[in-house]
Amino acid sequence: MAEVAEAPPFRVWLDGGGVGVGGFGNIDNSEGAPGITGGVGVALGADPSRSFGLLVQEREFVTNFDERHVSSIGVLVRWPADDGPFALAGGAHHHELPWTTWLSDPGGSIAAVRPDITHRTGFELGAGWDFAPFAPDSPEARRWRPSLQVSAMVLPDTEGALVYAMARFSIRLGLLEVQPRPAVQSASSPDV
Repeated sequence: MAEVAEAPPFRVWLDGGGVGVGGFGNIDNSEGAPGITGGVGVALGADPSRSFGLLVQEREFVTNFDERHVSSIGVLVRWPADDGPFALAGGAHHHELPWTTWLSDPGGSIAAVRPDITHRTGFELGAGWDFAPFAPDSPEARRWRPSLQVSAMVLPDTEGALVYAMARFSIRLGLLEVQPRPAVQSASSPDV
């Protein structure tokens, strides 16, 4: 009798970390600002299999080339969804407005109800590495995994930077892992 390969568990996870961002193209850097800044990001992911995962990332940063606040959302597919290297691709959407405006009305800015928010949409491509847990035999340690990601978002309009290049280091926390039910083999009934 052939062995049936066991399906991997379905995983849901949350992560958070720091983001370094560089903006390039469509930017007047005449005052010498390098266009590099930092921010924070969070992500919620689900790995239905080890072949691919789904990922929603939210990043917040302020550009230093024109003091613009950017809320960046990426809806991405990553493959494979296991320890080691991965590639990712998907769509990106930005809410951008002057930093001073964001400071004067953070609630309206976060809720994206301000009429002066610039909405920008494009795509994101990237790669990364999910590191193995530091103690693979410990169930608690397996829930925490460092991750490194580099990506580029291309927003093909003239309302801001054409490309945002990002490096992101984060710590992932496993929220849920559902083990598959073992396959049930039925015995054939004898002929009567």
